[in-house]
Amino acid sequence: MSNISTAFDNFKTRLSTLLPSHVELTNPYSVEQNTEGALNQGYGVILGPGSNSKRLVGCKLSVVRSFNLVLTRKFYAQELNITGKETTAKDLFEDQKLVIADTEKNPTIGSSAIAKIEYESDNGLEFVLTEADNYLKLETVFKVEYFETL
Repeated sequence: MSNISTAFDNFKTRLSTLLPSHVELTNPYSVEQNTEGALNQGYGVILGPGSNSKRLVGCKLSVVRSFNLVLTRKFYAQELNITGKETTAKDLFEDQKLVIADTEKNPTIGSSAIAKIEYESDNGLEFVLTEADNYLKLETVFKVEYFETL
C-alpha cells in the first residue's frame, strides 16, 4: 500500500474521532447526492490535486496533495430568522476549528507516512439545495505532504 492510502485512511480515522456526532458522506464529491441523514451533520474527504514538491530525500519523492474536508449541516431557519441562520454557520466553523486545531497539534496525524498536514484555506459557506431541505456546506483545504518510495 502506498503512503497516499495511509495518509488518507489516517485522516479519515482522525475525523471520525474528532467529529463523533457526524455522519460520513458517501459522496463528498457531489454533496447533494448524499442522504438527508448524512447531510444533517456530515463530513467527507475529497482527494484533491497533488504536486511534486521538488524535495527528494534518499529515494523518496515528496508529494503535496490537497485533502478537502467537506462539512455539512442542516439549515434550520425560516426566511426571516437571522439567528437560526447564523447558528448553523457558526456550528460549521466550530467543527472546522476542531480539525484545524488537531492538525496543528499533531501535523503527522500519528503516521510516519505523513511529513505534515496543515490548514491552507476554505471556500466559505455554500448552500446545498435538495428537494427536501436546505443545507450549508463548508469545504476546507488541507495540504498534506507525504513521501513515496521510488
